[in-house]
Amino acid sequence: MHRTQRRCIKESGVKNHAKAKLKSGQRIVGAFVALPHPDVCEWLAHLGFDWLVLDMEHGPLSLEMVQRMLQAVKGTECTAVVRPPTSSDADVKRVLDLGAHGVVAPMVETRQQAEQVVRACHYPPRGTRGYGPRRPLKIDGDYLATVEEELLIVALIETRKGIDNAQEILAVPGLDAGVIGPYDLSYDMGYGSPLRWDKMDYTAAYERLGEAARVTGKAAGTFINEMDRVPWLIERGHRALIVGEADAFLLRGARMALDAARAHDTR
Repeated sequence: MHRTQRRCIKESGVKNHAKAKLKSGQRIVGAFVALPHPDVCEWLAHLGFDWLVLDMEHGPLSLEMVQRMLQAVKGTECTAVVRPPTSSDADVKRVLDLGAHGVVAPMVETRQQAEQVVRACHYPPRGTRGYGPRRPLKIDGDYLATVEEELLIVALIETRKGIDNAQEILAVPGLDAGVIGPYDLSYDMGYGSPLRWDKMDYTAAYERLGEAARVTGKAAGTFINEMDRVPWLIERGHRALIVGEADAFLLRGARMALDAARAHDTR
């Protein structure tokens, strides 16, 4: 087996390897997936990604397709979580009932919103999740005994208000990480796209989230397309990294092949 491939595993109960890494102080590397096909998740999981975020907020993923994508990751050590369309109890419940090992909640700006997300992930009396784990309970008799402690719950922080409240957000019990949505944050600050790493208030947001994570004992992270920025982020305490998206991976590889072939054009 190639050293970058994931070892196939068979175990009962929810075993969230990405969450375990974060709890032990390690770094996790993931990607967004909005391309609606299970093969994409299967390939990335076996390639060695720690976690994949299936994107229902901006992508064309249906609930049926999300289930198939979750099934494609099963048997690897890759954690598949879902960014639902909203952080409502109904949206969170449906993706968890498909077997997602956690959620990335969009546009979290306050402690109260973070608390609501955590409650939506847990059954009473701890939370408000309605009972109906349709798929996971049928294939795993230990699901209910393990899921409460094994879900990876992440707040996506995408505004100045969210950064201002970062320490309060990350202090919420049950929340594992806060991840910056860089483009929404940039637009909220009035900079738009491309990202303005030369603006001190923009870069300070990453430092503030890293400090909030240090104080609360949680993990900070971000979505990043610019790999030369990764060391800078790691130095500032960002451990939950999302290093691109499947769409961009495809286009980047296609562009490299196309450019290489066109370079020999004599016309």
